Amino acid sequence: STLTGVYSGSSSGRLANYGKLTLTMSTSVAVPATGASPPGSAPKEATVAEVLRDQASMATTVGVLQQHLPQFEQHQEPQLLLTTLTALLLQLLPAAADAVAAASTGAVRGPDDKAWWIQEDSEAQTGPPRLLHSVRRQLVSTVLQVLRCVNDDLCCRPKVTALRCLQCLVLASRDCSEVAALSGCSELVASILRRQLRTGLPSQRLPGAEEAIAAECRC
Repeated sequence: STLTGVYSGSSSGRLANYGKLTLTMSTSVAVPATGASPPGSAPKEATVAEVLRDQASMATTVGVLQQHLPQFEQHQEPQLLLTTLTALLLQLLPAAADAVAAASTGAVRGPDDKAWWIQEDSEAQTGPPRLLHSVRRQLVSTVLQVLRCVNDDLCCRPKVTALRCLQCLVLASRDCSEVAALSGCSELVASILRRQLRTGLPSQRLPGAEEAIAAECRC
């Protein structure tokens, strides 16, 4: 009952175990969209954006973060960390935006209007009981693990992206908010802010080879 994923490096190499249901994703195969189709109509096909936010894709993103956590703790592979966190942020942002919009208007959202990982277990169409709670707990836990080891590499961009991922989780799901609170999220974020205030702003020097690339572009 956890969100696990493996990425083999090929375009069709994403695999995720969602409870007892095994999902595979290929760029050449249409994937049915989440949610029931109206009676008598053909099943709706998912858009590219929906496919990239499904269980298999999010499992792959979280799997990369967990697999490389020992390197991240040693402050290695900062570009991989930033890229993976950015991918997770893009997967979480629509759900957070929808939750904020619904809260501001007082609208009541049905199961089909929610991202799959926000749905209650009674609303979900797949997976054993309490599975989605475990997935939400794993998402929060993974982001907090990254936040505990991230430093000021790449002008603090990984740190900022991880904080935005945490913000999306808390905004989108009350369950995630409760898990984060019980996991010491407030103290962790406060310590990050205090440390940043003591050390000041990071160097504005562009990371990696970006300065060389920018210089070549100006020629």
